[in-house]
Amino acid sequence: GLATFFLLQVLTMFPMFAETAAATPPELPNIQHVEGVPLKKNGHGIRSINFFGWDIKVYVAGFYSAAPLLSEADVLESHSKSSPMQLDFTFLRTVDRERVVSAWTQQLEHSVSYRYDGYESDRDTFLELFSNKIENGGTQTVQLVGDRTVIVDQGVHKGDIHGRDFQRAFLSMWFGEKAVAEDLKANLLNGAHH
Repeated sequence: GLATFFLLQVLTMFPMFAETAAATPPELPNIQHVEGVPLKKNGHGIRSINFFGWDIKVYVAGFYSAAPLLSEADVLESHSKSSPMQLDFTFLRTVDRERVVSAWTQQLEHSVSYRYDGYESDRDTFLELFSNKIENGGTQTVQLVGDRTVIVDQGVHKGDIHGRDFQRAFLSMWFGEKAVAEDLKANLLNGAHH
């Protein structure tokens, strides 16, 4: 009927929705190593986008830390002690370069609650480092190590952003008052593998 016709039109106009995502999300490792430090999976969750009543699964996020982090306060305290952390974003579909940049730009604008002098320059560097097409199953990684935010795109080290302010801004996007998604925030702060 009309609904099927509309769906086919949407899938034709927006091929990213037509692509078959992985049938089951990938199993994330329980431990990641950052500069020789083993980090345990603190939590993980799926980021979906609602499109006319359909939940389109986009990526699986994994959050790794040296100690259990169960709240925004725990994350900020761990950050203040320079404990390394890692966030992985494993994509469940191919996303072209323009959509990658657009999605990160919108999410940074909407969800970062910590701003500082020089934020815009650091944000632009972040966007430049993550401005590549992502293949289905590809992973974007952000490591917080000392005063560096290390950017790894699908296994390739793209560069670093120096300064603990950007780290705090990035963490505010996931764990702050305007987090990307409340259910994802809660899942990342699970602490179950520690």
